[in-house]
Amino acid sequence: MKLLLDTHMLLWAASGTLPEKAEQLLLDGNNALYFSPASIWEIGIKKSLGRSDFKVDPAVLRRGLLDNQYQELPITSLHALAAADLPLLLLGETGAGKEVFAQAIHQACSRKNRPFISVNCAAIPEDLLESELFGYAEGAFTGSRKGGMRGKFELANGGTLLLDEIGDMPLAMQSKLLRVLQTQEVEKLGSEAKVRVDVRILASTNEDLAHRVEEGLFRSDLYYRLNVLTITVPPLRERVEDIPELARMFVEELCRKYGRRVRLGRDVLPSLTAYHWPGNIRELRNVIGRCFMLATEDVIRPEHLPDSIRPTSQPGSNEPDNPKDRRERRMILESLAAYDGNISRTAKELGIHRATLYHKIQHLGIDMERFRRNIRIRG
Repeated sequence: MKLLLDTHMLLWAASGTLPEKAEQLLLDGNNALYFSPASIWEIGIKKSLGRSDFKVDPAVLRRGLLDNQYQELPITSLHALAAADLPLLLLGETGAGKEVFAQAIHQACSRKNRPFISVNCAAIPEDLLESELFGYAEGAFTGSRKGGMRGKFELANGGTLLLDEIGDMPLAMQSKLLRVLQTQEVEKLGSEAKVRVDVRILASTNEDLAHRVEEGLFRSDLYYRLNVLTITVPPLRERVEDIPELARMFVEELCRKYGRRVRLGRDVLPSLTAYHWPGNIRELRNVIGRCFMLATEDVIRPEHLPDSIRPTSQPGSNEPDNPKDRRERRMILESLAAYDGNISRTAKELGIHRATLYHKIQHLGIDMERFRRNIRIRG
């Protein structure tokens, strides 16, 4: 028997108050849980479940959580991924929730009471990155701080260091970083003294590092050093079913912050789920923030949405206004007809993920119930 763990059950688990039925299933030795990606990335993973008998098998996480339905993870012990204390590479688009996952890994491991330090390798100029990571001694350069400065490695000593956007790190810095990872020692700029550090490295990127290695833009030895455990965080457009729960969660956060009582109107959800969210969770959070501020009453309505997210079709018509969308709609309808409405086979034929196809069907106004009814009539 397996436990279907939805968002609410994961929230219960995170607070340490699992429902009696779920608790009993675990005590009976069941070794698998089901949960939705939204529960992991933005809700449940924000807290360690705090139970020694829950651990996630890294071999399964290594393949990435890409299923648009519920994802099965064999459970051997909750903290297996965190307790491994190995380098972890997080892959995924910008705004998909990589840093949220990194923080959760830190909170679930033995280093949770020590610092979690994050540094964006793409946001710091190349000539400042070395001093930012490794620190500098007093007088190392003109304008340096009296007494010098500790770098991120020293600040994270005993804890976790997240190297965000590692794919954008210059090659010269990659060599220096590799040496630190190999020796566990940092040498401050302007000093010959070496400082011993004990840091777990997490790295994240929206780049295809393997491809950058082939192009000579990323060191292969550093790639293999970081690529011990790999997790792919799926983009929001492949998790359409997560959008309503995430949107409601962001509204609740804003209500607590501003002391207001605002809810998400049901008529807003179709527009949110039809949008492709190129900025992923970060964009969704920002859009909800905008809507919250524009809502003068206690309900967020479609008119509060940005123009780019509001529906473009004319009332009562399922045909998109955009010629490109109309062509895509016809292509999808033809493929669906060829496979008698079978979503999996149609997605395979079109070369896209099932979740992406579901998103396009909704976005392009394809009525699957009417489509299947017509197929049955023709048959």
